[in-house]
Amino acid sequence: MILEPSSIEKLSFGELSLFKEHAVIECFLGEDIGHVEIEELSKVLFPYFKNRMFGLIANRVNQYSVNLVAISNLFSAKNLVAGAIIAYSQIGKSTASIEDSVIEGASIEVFSNLEQATTWTLAQVSNKKLA
Repeated sequence: MILEPSSIEKLSFGELSLFKEHAVIECFLGEDIGHVEIEELSKVLFPYFKNRMFGLIANRVNQYSVNLVAISNLFSAKNLVAGAIIAYSQIGKSTASIEDSVIEGASIEVFSNLEQATTWTLAQVSNKKLA
């Protein structure tokens, strides 16, 4: 399933691709994603999706750190209903598992590729719409 983004936004710490029901974030190598970066991301995500349910995919092609409190705050939004993490290494998968244990309010899953992550994310959004 290859989808074309509606828009691609350049952020100070990465690139955000916006689609109809989900977004894909790819952060730059070595970034430290904290409250400031999550605020910058939120200022693009939430106006774009307004009150529509959506999912967020973190395509971790680069290594970077994530502040768990900041990311948890992002996922506390009622319309952000699913998070997929694409991890390309065992360390990445372990880190993603820790994030999953901390984040409440949205389903989080770890995947090996973008296609699987997209399929799952869109299914989660669809299920939430039907509920």
